Amino acid sequence: MRRTGVAGYVSTPGNRGAWMLRRDVDDRTEFVMFTLWDSLEAVKAFAGDDYERAVFYPEDDRYLIERDRTSSHYEVEEG
Repeated sequence: MRRTGVAGYVSTPGNRGAWMLRRDVDDRTEFVMFTLWDSLEAVKAFAGDDYERAVFYPEDDRYLIERDRTSSHYEVEEG
């Protein structure tokens, strides 16, 4: 994920950072990708016009048991 998703995020103009969160739950490990962007246009530059559709890479099939097909987006009100 560092070589694909995280690298893709941080190399896209308008990305302000990417964090890969993980936790172990029973015999599995869950990951959440948390990113900050300058604008929705910057998100679209990474994800495409259908920016709520999650981006996956071919090698993800080797590791993912389950996957969220959509991404949630929020606006930062303070920070």
